[in-house]
Amino acid sequence: MPIKTITGYEFRPEDLNIASRTPGISAFLRTRNGADFVEATIRSHMPFYDEIVAVFNQCEDKTADILARLSQEFGPRLRVFHY
Repeated sequence: MPIKTITGYEFRPEDLNIASRTPGISAFLRTRNGADFVEATIRSHMPFYDEIVAVFNQCEDKTADILARLSQEFGPRLRVFHY
């Protein structure tokens, strides 16, 4: 799953698209310069959630590389966004 870059996003309720959602539990992870812990965090939480949405911003370390690698491993269960 590739990393998506989001710029200038503004929330709209219709973006939730509730009617087409699959039942399940999602986790949200927001990080900046989290290379030291982001992989362990995702791996330790993945068994308990149907998906993890990871958002990173202004990282000056290897966070983006780690998230890209993990998104390849976990596929659609790990959705990664650069904001």
